[in-house]
Amino acid sequence: MNRFLVLVASVGLLGCEPKEGATPQAAQDMQAKCTTLRDGLVIYKTAAGFKLSRPEWMHNLSFEERFTNDCELASMKLHFALVGNELLPVPHPGIKHPKSVALPSSYDQLTLFLNFQDVRTQGPGEPSEWACSSKHKVYKFPEFGIQMCGIGPSPNVTTMPFYPRFEIADGRNPPTSMRCRHEDIEGRKIDDITNLSVPYACRGYWAWRPGAHAMFDLGTGEVLKKLRLAIGLAETTLNSWVLPE
Repeated sequence: MNRFLVLVASVGLLGCEPKEGATPQAAQDMQAKCTTLRDGLVIYKTAAGFKLSRPEWMHNLSFEERFTNDCELASMKLHFALVGNELLPVPHPGIKHPKSVALPSSYDQLTLFLNFQDVRTQGPGEPSEWACSSKHKVYKFPEFGIQMCGIGPSPNVTTMPFYPRFEIADGRNPPTSMRCRHEDIEGRKIDDITNLSVPYACRGYWAWRPGAHAMFDLGTGEVLKKLRLAIGLAETTLNSWVLPE
């Protein structure tokens, strides 16, 4: 198992899956028991200690959420459409966007696998030695607000001297990072890497706020040119969904 797959497990991506043996009805019952509906919002108390809401009409399946024994939200999956410079929650199938926003037939997708933990027991996230700040050579692309470094050679990537890791260059610690499939990287070189276009998605890690972090999938198309915009819009959206105590 490679180090990236170990990270996926360690930060709790699998926590977004239903409990073993759980039925769809059991998941719906748990969601109904542990949430509150108010003014068109679904309201959660997260395991990180803050309250979070989302639009009731937003595409969300009960088995994509996990709760603690104390009915605190431990993980959830959220679906967004990146349309131009807007990040729009994807409605439930068959439900129209309340602001009559019509999603195009094809759009870039940002899927967040959010995990919530008590800040006092929260893990460190990505190992610090993975960050570009610990690397000798870092390639910066200020026009897109990102940087790239190598995380070792790969026999499946022959056109670059390393398998690349991409980060949003905003000084955050830990940094927001992303990696793409080897077969998508193959054929690219350092001087044209920002033109990378992927048919599916690239996967990344984002530390949103204390106690709340996410794995995310961003795709399709020229994802490196959209990374900073997509995560910036996601942060603005989620911050607006945090409720005062």
